[in-house]
Amino acid sequence: MPCEICGKSVPTKRAVIDGVEMSVCASCAKFGKEPQTTQATASTRARIEQIIAKPTRSQDIYSRITDELVEDCGKKVRGARIAKHLEIKDVGRLINEKTTVLLKVEEGTMHPNDDLVKKLEKFLEIKLKTTETPVAPRFAPGASGGMTIGDMVRIKKK
Repeated sequence: MPCEICGKSVPTKRAVIDGVEMSVCASCAKFGKEPQTTQATASTRARIEQIIAKPTRSQDIYSRITDELVEDCGKKVRGARIAKHLEIKDVGRLINEKTTVLLKVEEGTMHPNDDLVKKLEKFLEIKLKTTETPVAPRFAPGASGGMTIGDMVRIKKK
């Protein structure tokens, strides 16, 4: 193998010269140092194994959600704004939001994000979020014990 410094075709060995590890001949090796062989210590190995074997999250992200936006959010916002005798551009200026965003929220074409909900609730003094209570599933009497889709579906009567 040729020396990476002088180019001689002689047996080479590894050496670190100016911070670079190279294959050099014996005469060029005197310009550098022998490379340090690093062996992972037991604590390093344990740390690497711990990182590799990191448990994954199995928790459902939706299980933490407790508040939900009310159904007629836009109507509530519009009603509260009109009750305070304010134009939509005035509300936008006072809570530092774009008028078009507020207009879309009032029309119901856009659901406001959490920050906007907080601003609107504070400024208009209304409640836009409601805590959702889990509904217990109803089982038909004499059922075979298994829950079906029909047990969970609410049928609207005409």
